[in-house]
Order: sequence, then structure tokens, then C-alpha cells
Amino acid sequence: MTEIIIAISGIVLGAVGSWVIMNIVNKSRSQKIIEEAQKEAETIKKNKLLEVKEKFLSLKSELEKQVSSRNSKIQSQEAKLKQRELVLNQKQEELQKKKNEADDIKDNLDAQLEIVEKKKQELDKAYRQEIERLEVISGLSAEQATSRLVETLKDEAKTQAASYINEIVEES
Repeated sequence: MTEIIIAISGIVLGAVGSWVIMNIVNKSRSQKIIEEAQKEAETIKKNKLLEVKEKFLSLKSELEKQVSSRNSKIQSQEAKLKQRELVLNQKQEELQKKKNEADDIKDNLDAQLEIVEKKKQELDKAYRQEIERLEVISGLSAEQATSRLVETLKDEAKTQAASYINEIVEES
């Protein structure tokens, strides 16, 4: 019986020892699996982070290219607009210059017209004064002098016509 108790105790101790050893081995294995899983997770995490960073850098680079392209287009358009503005300013200056010249010429012509009008008034006045003086000298009015002049011219024309007729008759 002691042998049986020793045998049973040996079996129980063996089973408990086996169970303890198996637990230790299983804990060690599970610890190892967990550590390997953590290492693998860390590696995957690092790889994914690198992929994300690469994709981010790629997208950033593409966006920078697009922004740069847009900026260069904008600068090109701004340069064209500045050139157009410069041309328009030059045209505006030329138009203003021509307008000023036209205004100067108009002012000059207005002044000359004013002078001509004054001269005309002076000439009209001098003409009327001369007519009045001639009327006083001749003792005739302007109408009477005109009618006498017409009569004289008629008589002279008749005389010249008769003379011309006589010449034609003599030549024939």
C-alpha cells in the first residue's frame, strides 16, 4: 500500500509536475507568439507608416507641381495684363495729347475767327464811312450813284457794240 500511495503520489506529482511544466511551456510559447505577433504588428505598422508617408510625399509633390503650374500661368497672365495695361496707358496718353493739340488748334482758330470778325466789322464800318464820304463828295446817294454807273455802263456797252458791229460790217 505504501507502494500504491507512492505510485499514486508519483502519478499525481508527475501529473502536477507535467501540468506545471506544460503551463510554463505554454506560457512561454504564448509569450513567444505574442512577442512575435507584436514584432510583426510593429513591422506592419512601420511599413504602413512608410507607405502612407511615401503616398503623402507623392501627393504633396504632385500638388506642389500643380500649384507651381498654376502660379506660372497666373504670372504669365499677369504679365500679359501688365503689357496690355501699358499699351492702353500709352494709347490713352496719345489720345490725351491729340485731344490737347485739337483743343489748342480750336482755341487758336476761335481766336483767329474773332480777329477776322473784328476786321470784318472794321472793314464794314470803313466801307460805310467811305460810301458816306463818296455820297457827300458826289452829292448823290449810293442808289443814285449806282443807277448813274449802270446808265454809263449801258451807254459804254452800246457804243462798244455799235463799234464792233461796224468793224464786222467793214470786214465783210
